[in-house]
Amino acid sequence: MLVIISQQIVHTLTNETFNTNKTQFVKFFAPWCGHCKKLQPIFEELSDSYIGNVEFGEIDCVAFKNTCEDQTIESYPTIKLFHNNQEIEYMGSRTQKDMKKWLDIQIKQQFSFHTFDECKEENQEFDSYFVLYTPNLENLKEFEKYRGEVDFCCIENSDKKLVALREGDEIVWDQQQNMDEFIMENKIGYFPELNYNTYEELAFRKIIALVAMPGEQLITEIHDAKLKYKGYNLAYIDAVKWDKYIETFKKHRTTDIPFLLVLDPKDDDNYYSRLIRKDKNIKEIIDTLVKDIDTGIETLKNKDEL
Repeated sequence: MLVIISQQIVHTLTNETFNTNKTQFVKFFAPWCGHCKKLQPIFEELSDSYIGNVEFGEIDCVAFKNTCEDQTIESYPTIKLFHNNQEIEYMGSRTQKDMKKWLDIQIKQQFSFHTFDECKEENQEFDSYFVLYTPNLENLKEFEKYRGEVDFCCIENSDKKLVALREGDEIVWDQQQNMDEFIMENKIGYFPELNYNTYEELAFRKIIALVAMPGEQLITEIHDAKLKYKGYNLAYIDAVKWDKYIETFKKHRTTDIPFLLVLDPKDDDNYYSRLIRKDKNIKEIIDTLVKDIDTGIETLKNKDEL
């Protein structure tokens, strides 16, 4: 059975036709899975961008249990790329934009020269990307380890220089900061919404999160201020989408919203928090909270305590 969408074909795979030896982007699903149904049109639209380059397939893990067990599929949907005798699971958000960015990074030649305008056009959909100025495409070993995570748009230049383009800001790596930290710090935009995917990107530091209702003015204020604190990343939590999660912080009620949470990815049981006074500047509130945490004045709260 074939499902034909535009010119690209999304192959319906079976135990017999599943083949890991060719370049394929495969969705493992269950017919009863609501998230799988939501992903289907996105996956089909995405396939049209890769006609002749990447085959797209899907396999029903209820009907073809053996293949899914061999692939250790434990949740639905699971998406994997099979390329160059490797299999890589896609762990990012299930938007067409983010899946395309990830897939492009995986299958394209890692380093090739572009003009600045080409770099800008290729990345216009994204909040952040990296430009690598270099005299040649050899001796780039220190950047090879980021393959599959970060795409470097290379521009020919006599001096080697790494620049992050973050929401239009050009941020030059000064080589004093660890390169891993520089890339992690600048690979997504300022003050993103905190969700499963951005949490993974931000979890190398403590996370200062504004818990707020959609459209809250403070979200814009903090975003535009482009605040930075050593040892912390900033994000906001949508209090409607994540109402059940917010309830786990038992000291706080919906009447406290908006308020600040400080999460430590190394400690899921405890957190810091601070209520926001309407007569106070938000930058001053965050400045004081960070200072109080770093000096030990602010005490940890336990999720289970009322």
